[in-house]
Amino acid sequence: MIKNIINTFFFRSINAILAFVIVIVTARYLGAEIRGEISLFVLNVTLVFQLVSIISGGGLVYYASKKSLSSLVLISTMWSVIATFVGIFGLYLFGLVTEESIGWLILATLFLSWFYIGMNIIVGFEKILTFNVISTLQMLLLTGLLLVFINSSIYEGFNAWLIAYIISFALALLIVKVAVFKIWNKGKIVIRKDDFSDLFNYGKWAQLANIAQLLNYRLGYYLLEFFAGKAALGVYSSAVAIAEGVWLISKSFSMVVFARVSNMKSRSEALKLSFQFARISLYFSLLFIFFLLALPASVYVSVFGQEFSEIKPLLVLLSPGVAFFALSSVYAHYFSGTARPKVSSYSSLIGLVVTLGMGIWLIPLYEKTGVAITASFSFISSGVYLIFMMMKEPEASFGELFPQIGDFKKMMEFIKMKSS
Repeated sequence: MIKNIINTFFFRSINAILAFVIVIVTARYLGAEIRGEISLFVLNVTLVFQLVSIISGGGLVYYASKKSLSSLVLISTMWSVIATFVGIFGLYLFGLVTEESIGWLILATLFLSWFYIGMNIIVGFEKILTFNVISTLQMLLLTGLLLVFINSSIYEGFNAWLIAYIISFALALLIVKVAVFKIWNKGKIVIRKDDFSDLFNYGKWAQLANIAQLLNYRLGYYLLEFFAGKAALGVYSSAVAIAEGVWLISKSFSMVVFARVSNMKSRSEALKLSFQFARISLYFSLLFIFFLLALPASVYVSVFGQEFSEIKPLLVLLSPGVAFFALSSVYAHYFSGTARPKVSSYSSLIGLVVTLGMGIWLIPLYEKTGVAITASFSFISSGVYLIFMMMKEPEASFGELFPQIGDFKKMMEFIKMKSS
């Protein structure tokens, strides 16, 4: 398991570096306004993808090794088409997308959905290394294509990023199909109604959590764009991209813990494991946060350009919430892995209420500063609820929230394995 986490962290580190390169390239060569446009497009695709993931998200990971794979794949694929059209039509009705962008949104969402149907099956069989390699290949494709398009002027402005984004997922999807076919125990192709019910009943709560969590992260984007414009959003989203780089650590722990807990029979062992890895996730994340805050503001300006001079102050405001998320995200995956995604849903809804209440008040007044403060308070409120629920577990103790001697021994295992 430690090997899986180390591998996941290694590949996520590469992905984070590539994502950072993409942010820098789009910021320096396309400008703050295009950065804002990219952020809104990704937000819209991701929001629709959450609807797709009601069937093809965590439930697919949970049931992949337990049910007929052909049934799960067919159900997930059909649902992805329905959910994509319904979701994008809903965004259009709310005035969040234009007619010109609908076709591109449909194409991007379908490729993303089919890609992650395969990837979630891979995680469900605990093929973590395969998952990590393919994820990194997709990021390499996106980064490489973007650099080629910008340098050659084949595509310009927003289109340079958009075409690179869609082609990268289309090519990565082909690789995913090969990986899934290697797992697939070939047999009769069937569709079972009970499988749809099980996926839906699992996913409705998990995705409610994810949708609410996504809105916690990104509702401020819509509000900031409305009150301050796309250029302001471009600056803020760049700060968020840097801050969320910290989450590659907690996401590495969370994904492996979720896959492992889903297959564990002992609830007490799953609880103990989740507490320990949540603490270790926090330790490593704090080191990363301190490094980001120690960098002078001039470093961020030299990297991103003068338009992005407010990145450092925004990082300071985002840091408390980012740190809290590094701890609580592992708890959320513990509940999902023990077939209780409802807990994560309530946590996310609490954060969403905070986002709505504070965002409507602070963002019109303080713009980028207001949305950063709102985001931090949202993450903290969600985390407090998850800690409360962890403490309600029968074998939980208050001491599990604080550093343990065994944590540092485990950290040394991670460091030794990473350096070996």
